Amino acid sequence: MTRTRAFYISVTLFALGTAGAQLTPVLIPAWLSALAGIALAPCLLSSVLRPWSCLALGVLWTLFRADLLLSNEWPARLEGRDALIVGTVSGLPERSERYLKFDLIVEQARFRGERVDFSGRIRIRWYNATPEVSKRLKAGSLWRLQVRLKQPHGYYNPGTFDYEAHLYREGVRATGYVRRSGHNTHLGSSGRWSIQPVRQHLRDRLEAILAGARHPGMLKALAMGDRSAIPDARWESLRRTGTSHLIAISGLHVGFAAGIGALIGLGAGRIMTSFNPAVAAPRVAALSGLVLALLYAVVSGFDVPAQRAFVMAAVFLLGMFWRRHAWNVRGLCLALMAVLVMNPASVHDPGFWLSFSAVALILAWLSARGPAPRRGKVVEAATLQCLLSLGLVPVVAAFFGEAPVVSAPANLVAVPVVMFGIVPLCLTGIVLLGAGFTEPASLVLTLADGILSILCAFLDRLADPRYASVEFRLEVWQALALLAGILWVLAVRTRSRLWGLACGLVLLAPAPPGPTGGEFRLTVLDVGQGLSAVVETERHTLVYDTGPRYPGGFSLADHVLVPYLKWRRTEIVDALVVSHGDNDHRGGYEDLRSAFPVARVLSSVAGDLVDAEYCRRGQRWSWDGVSFDILHPETERPPPHNNASCVLRVTGRYGSALLTGDIEAEAETAVLRTSGIVLDSDVLLVPHQGSRTSSTRPFIDRVDPRWAIVAAGYRNRYGHPHPEIVERYAAREVPLFSTASSGAVVVRVFRNGIRVRGWRELRPRYWLD
Repeated sequence: MTRTRAFYISVTLFALGTAGAQLTPVLIPAWLSALAGIALAPCLLSSVLRPWSCLALGVLWTLFRADLLLSNEWPARLEGRDALIVGTVSGLPERSERYLKFDLIVEQARFRGERVDFSGRIRIRWYNATPEVSKRLKAGSLWRLQVRLKQPHGYYNPGTFDYEAHLYREGVRATGYVRRSGHNTHLGSSGRWSIQPVRQHLRDRLEAILAGARHPGMLKALAMGDRSAIPDARWESLRRTGTSHLIAISGLHVGFAAGIGALIGLGAGRIMTSFNPAVAAPRVAALSGLVLALLYAVVSGFDVPAQRAFVMAAVFLLGMFWRRHAWNVRGLCLALMAVLVMNPASVHDPGFWLSFSAVALILAWLSARGPAPRRGKVVEAATLQCLLSLGLVPVVAAFFGEAPVVSAPANLVAVPVVMFGIVPLCLTGIVLLGAGFTEPASLVLTLADGILSILCAFLDRLADPRYASVEFRLEVWQALALLAGILWVLAVRTRSRLWGLACGLVLLAPAPPGPTGGEFRLTVLDVGQGLSAVVETERHTLVYDTGPRYPGGFSLADHVLVPYLKWRRTEIVDALVVSHGDNDHRGGYEDLRSAFPVARVLSSVAGDLVDAEYCRRGQRWSWDGVSFDILHPETERPPPHNNASCVLRVTGRYGSALLTGDIEAEAETAVLRTSGIVLDSDVLLVPHQGSRTSSTRPFIDRVDPRWAIVAAGYRNRYGHPHPEIVERYAAREVPLFSTASSGAVVVRVFRNGIRVRGWRELRPRYWLD
């Protein structure tokens, strides 16, 4: 085996070890990881042991870094209690109508006058902040605040965004909000050198001159990486056309800045060479490109994507400086190793996989094409863009569950327009702003806004939901196998390239088995303080409640329910039951209906919903050997109240479940009076999130559940489930699952029995609360 091939294998195994470590449910102490790594180091000298040592070192390095970060956590005993902290605002605060959101680097923390052993990054919100606070809360400013914090915790459901992994990747060790207090004081600047005040100054001036622009959010994103002001509709258009990568400060942007710097340096180097022949113009170009790439990455915030892009650019530029050709597989491997050593958690970011996959595809295409282009440059560029659009489909499908059909034509237009038109204008505008030339900067950015308006109009026409993208979901291992096959077919020039086509067989892998006749699957989703559950039979799907929708437009249906249904490959919702009219149960109604066709809607507040009918006792239907019975309310058009909630009993061949909405003692008594012996159920969805006004003893006795599930928010303000209710179920030895601690609760009622598991138990990860 050649040294080059051995290097490729070693780097690949190190990367696989880093990625595989993310599946670990528990951590080992950092000192133990360090000792094991030291013990393995001599194995690197052996050509036989080196590859496997690299695999193990990838695992150990990831766990070492993770333990160092996760060991610094906000004490659990102080969750939900007021504490006094002193810290520096990190990054640019995000403003909304209701709050300011910002990161704070905590330097001191105290609880009741005693020092708390905690430091690091926290993410907090300041609700109803005064204009004076909004004016003073700037990046780099030092504050003393009274806050209420909790450890990182997010909704945890199958097929949805892992917020806790996101916080871990960004190094956030607590979240919370600022309390109204006289202790809240601006202490001035932190006194430490930081680029943050410079970024804040540039953003303030940029916002002033973009006040009348049509796309200020996108211009701020392209100029300095601040994506907080981009509207949701614009993100949707970019996502459907596969062009959202143009807004993130990634390899394309940093690479362009490096290229501009290299061209400037090359010109300067040639001038210098005429005076001193010892000066090599390419080396000057490499250093100039490196400096400009670093400046652009820093001004953009130097977040994880910018760090990754700079490292990749730095590897190739340093190769150019040392007169070594680095635009090859060896350079890609070096960049991969550098990124993973610097931040192993990068593998959680879909941008990591997209960036390295795109570069790998480009290198494979260059290898297949040969040294000399056979067609014109425009045709070559178009061919490459089509290759990238098609080659990245497996990765996009694995992470986003869809394939943008219009990605190739959209990027063919958008990439050159953004790279050679909008980005240079934005960079020029930032430079002019920094130098104090406001009027020229305004003219330049106005021109960029005009070009961007034309581009956005073009993308909006392509983003028609009827044809812009198709649902296409793959597992990560399937995506990697398909990508490997594509790279093999491109790079290998012999007949063995046909073996790459064999990777397509992964598409024939059977999907996980679903319910068969008489079986059903109940998933109580983790939607915080609210309720949304999904019942699946062999060929039908029922949704019971849609979760809350919050002021400002954040909907749990959009962020949890709809992604889950897509993950389960649902095509139609055969029945939707909205138990009653409270926001935490019906808030996502419109969002669900806009995402899926809904065949039938039942609700106790049908008059307030489109195309809905009232639920009432006696309604019954059957799907695939599973029967559905409405047990409450007794009459149509009941007075709107918790006690009007639709109560649904699901009965399969091998077990049953009772879904109760927010009924309280009065409705429980009515159900007992009218339901006779048909009330007993194996699984009970605890009424009213475990409120003290529900789960009466006679009701629990009659239902006689083997398992009970509470849909409640983590550390919710109502204290659900109430300790008295918890004790009632414990006295009957009924296991009580809570979405607050278990994540989504998955119930399988099938021929082998009934299995109830929390998603945090089924998919444990070391960073989870």
